[in-house]
Amino acid sequence: MHPRGFLASIKLFSSRFSDLNKIIESVENKVDEKKKILSLDVCKQELDEHYPVLKKLINDARSA
Repeated sequence: MHPRGFLASIKLFSSRFSDLNKIIESVENKVDEKKKILSLDVCKQELDEHYPVLKKLINDARSA
């Protein structure tokens, strides 16, 4: 998942849910799902670069 897709998923889930915790949970589930299902090496490499940063953003959002 590219950061642009990450932001798009936040926008999508915020249109579905009004509860911030539900939005965060849904975005995290999507990020984790992408990490599990990717098989194309070039995509996996891109996700491996972005995944730790995205997870940190999610964890920071939970702490705020």
